[in-house]
Amino acid sequence: MLPKLIISIFLFLLSSPSFASECVYVKYRGSVPTKSMECNKITDSSFIHRVCYDESNEYMLINLNGIYYHYCSIPPSVVESLLGAGSKGRYYNGSIKGQYDCRIYPQPKYEDICN
Repeated sequence: MLPKLIISIFLFLLSSPSFASECVYVKYRGSVPTKSMECNKITDSSFIHRVCYDESNEYMLINLNGIYYHYCSIPPSVVESLLGAGSKGRYYNGSIKGQYDCRIYPQPKYEDICN
């Protein structure tokens, strides 16, 4: 019974959002700390590998085939829909790509702990 409990806890923690502090290199921006973001490892998509979201700044990082991109002023409802979509790649391409451009919308400033 105890080994099943330990395995269940391990699997739960593995699938839970991460709040660990790290820095990721974002294309068109540079290094960004994920300390204030909720990060989700995506296991049901061959295209999208990870999504990190800072709700207070409406800022999202998304790992597409190993490259991080960022989106600014992206509402929580859009990120929730992405995470809940049956086809995350299709949702991303139809509802996010080409919108929420950080050249138009303000980029949040984060403490420079990456260098």
